Parts: sequence; C-alpha cells; structure tokens
Amino acid sequence: MERKFALIFAVGALLFGMLACGAPTSDVVEEAASPQAEAEVSEAEVILPTEAPAPTDIPEPTSTPEPTATPEPPPEPIFLSGTGDSILNIEKPDLPMLAMIKGNSCSRYFGISNLNENNESIALLVNTTDPYEGIVPLDFLDYQWTKRFEVQSNCEWEISVVPLSEGRTLTVPGAIQGTGDEVFLLDGETPDLIHVVGNRDGRYFGVTAYSDWSDLVVNTTDPYDGTSILSEDVAVIEVQAVGEWQIEISSK
Repeated sequence: MERKFALIFAVGALLFGMLACGAPTSDVVEEAASPQAEAEVSEAEVILPTEAPAPTDIPEPTSTPEPTATPEPPPEPIFLSGTGDSILNIEKPDLPMLAMIKGNSCSRYFGISNLNENNESIALLVNTTDPYEGIVPLDFLDYQWTKRFEVQSNCEWEISVVPLSEGRTLTVPGAIQGTGDEVFLLDGETPDLIHVVGNRDGRYFGVTAYSDWSDLVVNTTDPYDGTSILSEDVAVIEVQAVGEWQIEISSK
C-alpha cells in the first residue's frame, strides 16, 4: 500500500516538473492514463480513510421545576347569636377578619367589645341605641387577638366572624358608596388621594385607613366633604357612620 501511495506522489511530482520546464507531456500523460495507472489510482482512492464524524453534543439535563406552594385556605366563618347580655368564647386564627353584626331591634343600648386572652378590651365594636347592622374590623393590628366577645343588649343579636374576602372591594382608581359601618378592601393601582362625603345628619363619622398601622383620615360629628392623602400601602378602609356616605380614591 505504501508503494501505491508513493507511485501516485511520484507521478504527480513528475507532471509538475515537466510542466514547469516546458517539456512535452504527451508520453507521460499516456502513461498516467494507462489502465494500470487508473486501476492503481482508483484503488488508492477507495482505500483512503474517511473522515470520522464529529461527536454529537450530549444534551444538558433539564432542571426539575420547583413545586408551587399551595395557598392557605381562608379561615372558617364563626356564627354566634343570642339574646341579652352575654360573654362568648371564640377560637379564631391569629389573622385579621371581619365581624358582621346585627341586633338591637328594640332600640335600647347595644354594645359589643372584643376581649383578649387576659379579658382586656381590645375595641368597642358597637356602641349605639339605634337598631344596628354593620361590618367592623377584627384584629387588624399586631397586638390584637380576639378570644371573647362581651355583648350588652336587651334583645336579639347576631355576630358572624368571616374572612376579609367576604367584604366588598374598591378597585383604585374608583368610588364606592354605602350606609352605616363598613370595611372594604383596596386593589388595583397605588392609592393617592381619598375624597370622602358623608354624615349628613351630624352624627359621629370616622374613616380609618389600614396598612401596617391605622390612620384616622376623618373624625368628626359634622357633615363632611373633604379630601386627604392616603399612604401608598393602604390596603383596607374602615367607615364608621350613621347614614349614607361616598368615598372616591384616585391613583398616582
């Protein structure tokens, strides 16, 4: 085999040399084109090593996706009812919730307070001599955790402790209107200004904004129509009112 490769090399060198010297090349060409030479060239071409294929890339292992966290289910509602003065123990999660309260159809004094584990009053949720139906916040601040209700009443009453999702939602920018005590949530864009109208009858009228703390935006016994600045992280608004009110919140 080595000799066949040498022959091919020699013929090529010879042809090159003759062309360079201007010598006639007919005899050499005939010799190169002879059947024996063609056979040798063909055989040499057949046995030339073929180029090895390039190795294929090994695919990178794909990463396993992280499991998504399962959202916590909302807390179960708590329903309470009774007549007259009562002390009621409740078991609720340490979470902000809403208390939907109805009672005092007899128009006597009606008061409800929530108490902590040391029987200390957290807030006076209801304080009226009128028939009452409203929604109030429960445990919105860090130090609050209701363990009991204290009810003062001369007639029937009902209390429903429900998740925040049971309340209405205002999409910012937007407006909402209502009657009496209520708590509603904010979503949408970042809040900026709050315009409040209400308290036409000159009773107590309060509007509180909640974020990591509480901000008393309106606190009056006069008819009210005014605008205030809201913190951009406000998430919930509480209204304390007798009668109708309107609130509009603009965005930045």
